[in-house]
Amino acid sequence: MKTFHWITLAIFCVALSACAQTTTTKSTTTSQTQMSTTSSKPQETTSSMSTQTTTQTTQAVSLLWDAQKKQELAAFMQTWGESMNQQYTSYDEAHSSNYAGLHFPADFGQYTMAVDEVTATIAWSTNGLGEADYNVVAVYCDVDGGTIGGHLYLFAFTQTKEPVVLITEQNQAMPDNRLHFTKTKNKELQAGFVQIARTPVVSEQTTTSEMTVAKLSQPIENSKLLAAKVWIKHYNLTTAQQINSAMQALVALDVYSAPSLQIWSTGVMINKPVTVITASPLAGGMVTYHNNEDGTVMDYPIPTHFQDKNWDDPVKGKQMANDILDQAKTLEISDISDELAEPLAKFMTGEISQ
Repeated sequence: MKTFHWITLAIFCVALSACAQTTTTKSTTTSQTQMSTTSSKPQETTSSMSTQTTTQTTQAVSLLWDAQKKQELAAFMQTWGESMNQQYTSYDEAHSSNYAGLHFPADFGQYTMAVDEVTATIAWSTNGLGEADYNVVAVYCDVDGGTIGGHLYLFAFTQTKEPVVLITEQNQAMPDNRLHFTKTKNKELQAGFVQIARTPVVSEQTTTSEMTVAKLSQPIENSKLLAAKVWIKHYNLTTAQQINSAMQALVALDVYSAPSLQIWSTGVMINKPVTVITASPLAGGMVTYHNNEDGTVMDYPIPTHFQDKNWDDPVKGKQMANDILDQAKTLEISDISDELAEPLAKFMTGEISQ
């Protein structure tokens, strides 16, 4: 790939714009990957049937993308990027890329695009649906402001609802004044996106005229209140007195989240976002769970200590880690009241990402 001066990049962006038509430790217990510490939201949204009055006939809208798939793709891209010795950042409508002066998704529609040499329309979509040839639901790039060795990926759905990964490494204006993308030739990347994309999404019902939406369900957000409910259910604390006694025996309960989790150093991963609650002292317990966003969580029985020497055996350790995945249980937490969980939620420290 050639080296270009900033003035060349500026000329490249101007030329494209002028020709536009339309259109990121092994701990006492586990080894985590990129622990996040962003602000948690104060309340939990319960699963419910929320409808408005409709006066016209309705039609089903089958969505292709949602917040859960966005999280799954983020976890996948972290793992895949590490395997490629690359580090990717996700971009969306609130935070656009800066690849050779290309700010995507903000600048979609500002350049004439081509995919595999065929002129095409490319647009941002929050759910995978839209009128463009390629409706983009995620943008990932491994450079910020430069182009040398950089890769810009678009994760999109076609008009036939086929998931496809597009890539550009273009860093200068082309004679035809188009910005060129190609479909990725990396089979692992394409297959990973397809697997995530084809997970069913809850449909919405929309009217043909008044844009009234009846959402069949809403996600239950990850929060300290939810974490408190998981702890209560995991340790079968059924009364306020039991919860108060549990808190008096502890110094603290710390919560943190990660896009994925390696069990010890076995290479066995929980390849989905997880939240970990650890007691201080550690003998007080630990809970590791994935929020299913439907009133349930997946509870993984990861031990607080790895004193068994078999954990360090390449074969036995991996088998023990896989046993943990097999023994994971679904916990119903929607039956735990906010009133019962709130004191424990206030007792918790740390942050949970959304």
